Amino acid sequence: MSKTIVGRSPVLRLLQLATSLFVFLAASALHAQTGRLSGTVTSQSTGNALQGATVTLANGKSTLTDESGRFTFFDVPAGTVSVSAAYSGFNDKSAEVALTAGGSQEVSLTLASSDIVQLEAFTVSTV
Repeated sequence: MSKTIVGRSPVLRLLQLATSLFVFLAASALHAQTGRLSGTVTSQSTGNALQGATVTLANGKSTLTDESGRFTFFDVPAGTVSVSAAYSGFNDKSAEVALTAGGSQEVSLTLASSDIVQLEAFTVSTV
């Protein structure tokens, strides 16, 4: 009893190769329409990095800064990007950044301390 081994036809192999090439090129084109946005968040009064500051993009993506005050967003759609930073005890800060497809952009956000409200002296008494 002999077995017949049937190989793939050349047309099927060509179709498989063309499909693989199409998927690869489509993924590359999609990746090329995005960029990377990174930067730092610091205090205006001290110049110190603000660890744990919330950095948010207009599209809703957000992240926290690391111990060096740094943040990074990957796969951000190219174009004008609005980014804002917030930290307790500081005023929020926003910036507009031009991001090119396949490129990367660096932004520094310096936050000013919130105004401190000073109350007049008062006396606490018990009744």
